[in-house]
Amino acid sequence: VEVAETDTKPTSNYYELGAEVTLAETQTFYAVFAAGSGGGGETWTLVKDVNDLAVGDEIVIAASGSDYALSTTQNSNNRGQAAVTKNGETITFGNDVQVLTLQTGNVSNSFAFYTGSGYLYAASSSSNYLRTENTLSNNSSWSIAITNAGVATITAQGTNTRNLLRYNSSSSIFSCYSSGQLDVSIYKKAGGGGYSAYSTSCIPTYSITYNFAGGT
Repeated sequence: VEVAETDTKPTSNYYELGAEVTLAETQTFYAVFAAGSGGGGETWTLVKDVNDLAVGDEIVIAASGSDYALSTTQNSNNRGQAAVTKNGETITFGNDVQVLTLQTGNVSNSFAFYTGSGYLYAASSSSNYLRTENTLSNNSSWSIAITNAGVATITAQGTNTRNLLRYNSSSSIFSCYSSGQLDVSIYKKAGGGGYSAYSTSCIPTYSITYNFAGGT
């Protein structure tokens, strides 16, 4: 069925992408275009139990005691900081904060932090390096432990021994260390903006008519 612009997702006579459909002799399909409601509807909440994390979650890593998070800026050997606003156990932030998607790590009970173009990894045993690599490895597979207060211990599982992801306030960076520096926390996208407008009348508009008798 055609859908006029509405704030309500269709609840009948629609099919998700990839669904199998039993065709009538002649059936017309309309593409339903969905418009996002934007970042204002997103809630990012402090994670206080590692069991609340799962593959596919979107997260940000922030300094536990400061209003900064790991940024989209990949320096040669570390990540920059980007300002966030904390309100209790939630934060808001701009486009300069790196949103990471959790993937399955190479090592049992580990996660990979996917940036959209690569994986964060502990890059050295002799220097405090946090870099991004194209191919997942043990050094980009991270174990995570989280206290009840939301302090996260994030440890790369490869052979590189400067493997603790920490916040360095004096250098305004996030990087990997063998010890020292400041605690970090993980905030997870909870719910989200979703979609706020659905319509088949967006431009361009497509429809497909299938004639079971042999048409297209």
